[in-house]
Amino acid sequence: MEDQEFLTTAILARQPLGKEYVYVLADTNFYVEGGGQLADVGTLNGYPVKRVYEEDGQIYHQVAKKIEGSEASLWVDLNHRYISRQGHTAQHLLSAALRKLYGIETISHHYDLNGSSIDLNVPLIDEKMLQEAEDWCNARISEDHVVRSFYPDAKTLSQLTLAHQPPADKPVRIVEIEGVEWNPCKGMHV
Repeated sequence: MEDQEFLTTAILARQPLGKEYVYVLADTNFYVEGGGQLADVGTLNGYPVKRVYEEDGQIYHQVAKKIEGSEASLWVDLNHRYISRQGHTAQHLLSAALRKLYGIETISHHYDLNGSSIDLNVPLIDEKMLQEAEDWCNARISEDHVVRSFYPDAKTLSQLTLAHQPPADKPVRIVEIEGVEWNPCKGMHV
């Protein structure tokens, strides 16, 4: 996703949601929450966007105020986005460390500025394992590996050693931490 701080677009629909409103827009510069990663934060016509989510293929922007008119001026907090990218990329590294060092797989993860969690396929890991995983991650960070994303063709996809297998019926975005791992992921990374 391009780091577009400002965007002006059309309001296609608005509907009440309790005491708040959700808006469907012609376009958005907000990253939608999902896959364990936070949505962007920012404003819609100067009002804080409380949530950006996708439901039934439609993106909704939730705001506490009713906005009149047909135009939306969006602003995304790029500092928040960068911090979110760092946390999400760090989760990839930590999951790779646990997999490579101990054969432990990540089942799910949730990144939040107030705290994060990674659910693993084991009931417990000890302090020594955590320290070794942290040291492994810090070594990869100091090596300054390139992080890139791409959509491989079916043949290339079948040749990658992936952290987990994606559904084969749609194009798959792969995030590669060069020399470390390939992972199917729609999230934002450093």
